[in-house]
Amino acid sequence: MTGFDLDINVFDGEPTGRPLGRRFPGVPISLMTRDAHSLVVSPAVVDRVGLTGAETFDDASEIVVGPDGRPTGFIVELQAMDLVLDHCPEVPLPVAAGHVADRLREFAATGLTGLHALDFTAPSEDVYREIERHGDLPLRVRCSPLVPADSGRDVWEAVAAQQGLAGRRWHVAGAKLMLDGTADNGSAWFEHPDVFGQNRRPLWKDVQGYREAVRFFTERGIPTATHAIGDLAVRTALDVIEEAGHAVSAPHRIEHIESIPDDLLPRFAALGVVAGLQPVHATRMTRADQQDNWSRRIGPQRVAHGWRTRDLLDHGAVVALGSDWPIGIADPRTALADAQLRRPVEERTAAPVQPGQRISAREAYAGMTRAPAVAAGAADRLGRIAPGYLADLAVFARDPLDLTPEQQTANPVLATVVGGSVLQHTPQEYAS
Repeated sequence: MTGFDLDINVFDGEPTGRPLGRRFPGVPISLMTRDAHSLVVSPAVVDRVGLTGAETFDDASEIVVGPDGRPTGFIVELQAMDLVLDHCPEVPLPVAAGHVADRLREFAATGLTGLHALDFTAPSEDVYREIERHGDLPLRVRCSPLVPADSGRDVWEAVAAQQGLAGRRWHVAGAKLMLDGTADNGSAWFEHPDVFGQNRRPLWKDVQGYREAVRFFTERGIPTATHAIGDLAVRTALDVIEEAGHAVSAPHRIEHIESIPDDLLPRFAALGVVAGLQPVHATRMTRADQQDNWSRRIGPQRVAHGWRTRDLLDHGAVVALGSDWPIGIADPRTALADAQLRRPVEERTAAPVQPGQRISAREAYAGMTRAPAVAAGAADRLGRIAPGYLADLAVFARDPLDLTPEQQTANPVLATVVGGSVLQHTPQEYAS
């Protein structure tokens, strides 16, 4: 049995799969946490895979063990997770392609004309080509393959060789690197450890290797997107980009930026680094009373510096707003509303999370139109409705800038236009 979107706040302390064993004895169960950086698995999975807790990894992955020295069922970060995920049944290509095509149609029905997929692991290429055997993708997809932590030049060369792969509405451009994990798992990289003594190490054991990787891709004209959540991860990424400069095709970008101190705010604009933020992470994964796992772990001072959308904009940064789906909500109208309110748009009585970071409707929509075009090095052909630009646009029933955030989430998308091709939407599609 598999599942995802597990909220680790349901655990009293560190997550463990042992309750699954008591409730479902002998059943192999693997649940992916909401941030997609860890698994909680039942004892039957530990036995079937043969996990011991003595496993070693190239990155900072971990099979967590309890006081008894046995695995608890908490599997942290990608290399450790792969030991479990490799045992999951393989999905036939036509089935996988069908699932992806359905999801892309749902995205298009919310008004999205394109997305940045920071991933291109197998069978991504086969899936996109299988979809295009039967028609066009409903929207454009820009793929950036993952460069595993502490990988070497042979892996970098393989990612470089993928650049330019393309179909009619998808293409490979850029590379994704992960400098740290997540604060919820204790695997983010902050200057000071959290209350449990964690969140103090990078995902790359050899940070010099990360520096060399960014330089490698920059010299070949390939922009990078660095996953950096903790303040020291963000600081290091900015330092490395300052040393390497930018690729000629597009600027480097840093994704997530969950908590940073004041001195890092002006560096984004000064260095031309795009800041990628997910407002729904702030509003959906943390609470204003700071009783969530993220807030308790890192403490009130760093919580107060969380998801600084307003501050980054005020310091002149290009801020691209996204969902990080499936970790965040896919419907951009919800994310746009949350960015303006700093609370879940449907929870009218909820206290806002860092209300001083609210932004306007115009700034929010620019964060999902102009800013992603800049991040892709395509500001001369995407992100605006103007002569000479690609005809990628969404047709709303009402002008979003005239509506309250609550009204924006229910604003029907009448049509999505990609490259001049019109995809009409039925009332059922947008009513949901």
